[in-house]
Amino acid sequence: MSFRICSSRLSASLRPSLALRRGYASPTASNLPAGLQNAIQKEASLATPDPPSDSQTSRLVGQSTPYMVPTYVRPPPMFQKGEGCFLWDVENRQYLDFTSGIAVNALGHCDPEMSKLLAQQAQTLVHTSNLYHNPWTGALSKLLVEKTVESGAMADAARAFICNSGSEANEAAIKFARKCGRMADESGNKHEVVSFHNSFHGRTMGSLSATPNPKYQKPFGPMV
Repeated sequence: MSFRICSSRLSASLRPSLALRRGYASPTASNLPAGLQNAIQKEASLATPDPPSDSQTSRLVGQSTPYMVPTYVRPPPMFQKGEGCFLWDVENRQYLDFTSGIAVNALGHCDPEMSKLLAQQAQTLVHTSNLYHNPWTGALSKLLVEKTVESGAMADAARAFICNSGSEANEAAIKFARKCGRMADESGNKHEVVSFHNSFHGRTMGSLSATPNPKYQKPFGPMV
């Protein structure tokens, strides 16, 4: 969103140069020498164009699509391996991953030390119910509270709620707010939650209700 806002405010003097880099015909481009036009066109061409219809990517996408619920449009690359900040698709084409993963797993790809620790943990215990204690959740909660207080971001931080994703964290935050409102006023009048316009909090029902975007909300209304 910040990029879109910034790009719309570019000075008029910069816009012709952007148009040239896009590689489509324009009055400005047609007035340039042929050699310069060719150089611009070459620079604007895609380094990794979409795989052709007879590629392995197209075949695999075609095989899996009939069995998957359509959620949103995905670009063609099908990634199969990564290392550090790079990804490779099934055609063995390399990509620079500007997010180093996504969301709660923005950790890069296949870090040797992390891979070693994950393998060691998998040989000990992979998952167990939170109905019982384990040695790691408490230690992580303590670390999160201490580091949060040290940073000054939340001086009165005292406890952590451990969950799996940003949407789940926002769902829990809404539930905590509702519960605190009910404790403060048993009539239930203290139930409203404030969120910013143009924000995104997730696609689960509670977090979607706090995301004021009609495009996302309309198919699933009414909201919580």
